[in-house]
Amino acid sequence: VIKMEVLPAPRIAILDNDPEILELMKSVSNRFGIEATLFSDKSTMLEHVRRHFYDAYVLDWLLDFEENAGEIIKTIRANNPRVPVIILTAQLDQHENEIGEIIAKQGVEILEKPSRVTIISSILISHLFY
Repeated sequence: VIKMEVLPAPRIAILDNDPEILELMKSVSNRFGIEATLFSDKSTMLEHVRRHFYDAYVLDWLLDFEENAGEIIKTIRANNPRVPVIILTAQLDQHENEIGEIIAKQGVEILEKPSRVTIISSILISHLFY
């Protein structure tokens, strides 16, 4: 070996209004060598996403006061049309048309809550390391 380069850890952004889910996701990310930045509200994440790039995004679909992650997804896609975006939701039956449209137009993946941490981490690992 003549030269070995250590690559930086992949960076992901996670949005959820449940602090317990955020901490769990951060713990799982750290376990796999992924640097996670946590957001608990839409406006803070929107502001941050406009200035920073991440290797993947994990977003809760339905946020406080009937807000959803649609605007964030559109902002992410305007900056990077191919970065992995995973939506987590427990409201598929209530928001099926809107979520279906986001999947078709924005090319995101969706996991229904409650999602197993192993499934979420496997999807992230497949996108970030393979």
